[in-house]
Amino acid sequence: MTPLVSDYEVVKNILNESTESNILFGKDFVINYIWLHSYNEDLNNFIHSPYLDERQKKLLTEINPERFLFG
Repeated sequence: MTPLVSDYEVVKNILNESTESNILFGKDFVINYIWLHSYNEDLNNFIHSPYLDERQKKLLTEINPERFLFG
């Protein structure tokens, strides 16, 4: 397991009713690729992370960014 996969466990511990609507998912920190072979591997780690449920993933990648950008 790469360090990045376990990072999602940390994210899960941060998420709760008062924080989950204020966090955005971002993947522009290229230092992470020291441990990975590709951007695709990084996205697959997120998609298949057992630490975040589908609702949380949708919040971080779709709902929160849309709310941030468009109100």
